[in-house]
Amino acid sequence: MFTFDRILVPVDFSRYSMAAASYGVALAKKLAGSQTVVFLNVVTEDVSVASSRFGGRSGKELARELKKVAREKLETFVAGIDPGEEILEFDVVVGRPPSERICEYAAEHDFDMIVIGSAGEGAALRKLVLGSTTRQVGRYA
Repeated sequence: MFTFDRILVPVDFSRYSMAAASYGVALAKKLAGSQTVVFLNVVTEDVSVASSRFGGRSGKELARELKKVAREKLETFVAGIDPGEEILEFDVVVGRPPSERICEYAAEHDFDMIVIGSAGEGAALRKLVLGSTTRQVGRYA
């Protein structure tokens, strides 16, 4: 029998990812046992380009700052969701494309399920040019 103890919810701050975040927590509440729901944001900012815009800070220093800001935004974004007894965790990774980083993270941290929004920020254009993150993550999962 399958158990779903660890649920990954990638979040890009769109309304679709808010729906996925709410659904991921609601699903965890319905499953038996204690579930951990991890909200993940992928910072896709090119650190070398951003470094020149932000006072020439080093890539590592800027990546840390970008992750800190994204984590605060992530925690605020899902603050209205009542976790019940479930454990909520937050994480941020830097890199692109987002679909690859999400899949790598899921594999590295041994998730049982990925709950992802059907579309994200700028999804219409990305589907035409790159294919959707959701579709690519779905293929992996």
